[in-house]
Amino acid sequence: MIDPALVILMGLLMRSGVRQAWQVVKRPSGAIVTLLMLALISFSFIPAMAMMITSDEAQRSEFSVLLCDSIPILLFAMSAAVITINAGEALLELKPAELQFVLAGPFTNSHILSYRLLTLLVGWIPVSLFFTVFMLPYCGSFVGGFLAILLGGSVITLIAFQYTLLKPSLSPLSLRAIRLVSLVSLAVVCLESAAYLIRSESAYSFSQLSHAINGGWAARAMGWPFQSFANLFNEPMRPRLKHC
Repeated sequence: MIDPALVILMGLLMRSGVRQAWQVVKRPSGAIVTLLMLALISFSFIPAMAMMITSDEAQRSEFSVLLCDSIPILLFAMSAAVITINAGEALLELKPAELQFVLAGPFTNSHILSYRLLTLLVGWIPVSLFFTVFMLPYCGSFVGGFLAILLGGSVITLIAFQYTLLKPSLSPLSLRAIRLVSLVSLAVVCLESAAYLIRSESAYSFSQLSHAINGGWAARAMGWPFQSFANLFNEPMRPRLKHC
């Protein structure tokens, strides 16, 4: 459970960040950079909206199948990457202002970990919303796509945290074995995909690429724990009317 004082700290840091951003935007150079960033974001959203409105259902569903089929193995690759590079240590690091406040207060390790998880979650929500709007033409629904991206990213973060927290209790040999297994698993998936594409005599297509990446036994085994996120991303969510 997070300490209320840490929640107040998070709110103060967020307000401080907003004030600093506003100070930058008020400058002429900051205003120009902000307008350029907004223009780039708009240019990324407009093609997505246009594809969602004008593209026919066949083309959309073909790419959606490729994207949905690749989500499990992509999440596994991200999990293996955060373990290999030990991303959890960077995620657990506190800013100087946070560190001074935490060291001065009677906070336990559980309080600090809960605070760090909450700050990452609050920051990940708008990022998930951005990616959902960008990928809206390929989602089964807005809600399903948002939840899949939000929960998928949260699970990757928890995996990185868990690995970092378990490191002190594991031997160096065990840590090397875990990283080696992660890298070898990704290498096997890549070799399977490359072998399928080399043997194939037909022209490349979305369906062929999807089968090359996700059709092998290694890809199915490694991506199985993350299959629910792909189902959530691709599943249409419509309200059900109760028939009288």
